[in-house]
Amino acid sequence: MKLRTKIHTYTTALMLLMLICTDLAVYYVYEKMTYDSEASHVIKRGEDLITLLQGTDNRDEATEMLRAYVPSDGVVSIVQPGKKSLTVQTTSDLEDFKPTFEKGATYAIHLADDTPFMSTSTPFIWENGEIAELQMSQSLEETERNLYMLRLVLTIVTVLAMLPILLSNMALARVITQPIERLIQTMRRNKQTGEFETLPITSKGRDELYEMGHTFNGMIEQIEENYRKQEQFLSNASHELRTPLTIIESYASLLKRRGTANEEITQEAIEAIAGESKRMKAMMEQMLALAKNNEQSIVFEDVDIKKMLEEMADQLTQVYGARYSVSADEASCITDETKLKQLVFIFLDNARRYSEGMIELTATREPTHVHIQVRDYGEGIPEDKLKQVFERFYRVSEDRNRKSGGTGLGLAIAKELATRLHVKLEIESTVGQGTTLHCYVPYE
Repeated sequence: MKLRTKIHTYTTALMLLMLICTDLAVYYVYEKMTYDSEASHVIKRGEDLITLLQGTDNRDEATEMLRAYVPSDGVVSIVQPGKKSLTVQTTSDLEDFKPTFEKGATYAIHLADDTPFMSTSTPFIWENGEIAELQMSQSLEETERNLYMLRLVLTIVTVLAMLPILLSNMALARVITQPIERLIQTMRRNKQTGEFETLPITSKGRDELYEMGHTFNGMIEQIEENYRKQEQFLSNASHELRTPLTIIESYASLLKRRGTANEEITQEAIEAIAGESKRMKAMMEQMLALAKNNEQSIVFEDVDIKKMLEEMADQLTQVYGARYSVSADEASCITDETKLKQLVFIFLDNARRYSEGMIELTATREPTHVHIQVRDYGEGIPEDKLKQVFERFYRVSEDRNRKSGGTGLGLAIAKELATRLHVKLEIESTVGQGTTLHCYVPYE
């Protein structure tokens, strides 16, 4: 069963059930009120009759009084234990009519020849002290006609009310399922065409259907972005790996053709194969790091910036010698220490690769952030190429990266890390004087 049919069926059934329950409640309340009203009239009539009966003990006089108070189309009786009942009726059909009463009930309803009668029973005392019981019964034929008309009216009203309910339920089912059907159709088209089509959202509300469409569009945009990144990644990786593999293959073929008799050629081939293998390994590690950074979650915590930079400088000094000077203000930020270290390390590693002199690492407190700078005094980068250095696999020059062992991925990884940490990056450089990388880390 389709969702639209389910909504239509279930809502219609629920509304019909509610209408029936309402009709039953209205009918039974009205019926109870009507019977109670009729009973009060009969009881009042009986009380008036008892007032007269208590002034006499003559059965003939009592019979005349009964005739005066007998209800139209009814019967009235005086019942005494051990004596014949005095009965007056307006119809012969009630000669054998003897009502019975439940304990505590003020009235009872019985059928006589398929006609309902309401009966009341009231005890009283004759003038001579004898106890008797006045039983009065009245036909409910008129009341039953009124109740029948009420049942008929309620049935007609229910049937007529179901027509707009059916129409409104159909409209409701359409309103709810139409966005879902559009979503299904869009997903089918995306599957068939391989495109990344989004849903047109025209609703200005903030209901669940709007949220569903908005969430779907966000998911499609994210999938498309990841797909494009994957395509770009595979394209760049295949392009970048082709060169070292070609060099390795060429030198291996050279060794295969000429053997190892020529020591100079053999040494050159081994060094080339080892260098390209090492560069290819570094490239693969950085590509995996780039992919891994996009998957790992960020853990924000309070980080002592000065302590972190001093520890990094000490570690690098032990490996590469005393080339690092640190000048940092006391400052702390809410960030991910591991990823911030990785970001700064990329800057320091680049500075080490492309300069020979001292590398300055500074951190300055500013109103909204900590300003970290990594400055080297190397050959610098031309101004027209500064905007491209954060792109994947971009190299300022092939020769520069060959000598340093660079892969063109370091600053691309730094950019991805900075985006996830909400850190702003800037670079300035002068050819022949060096390069300064700026990193603005927000306090929170």
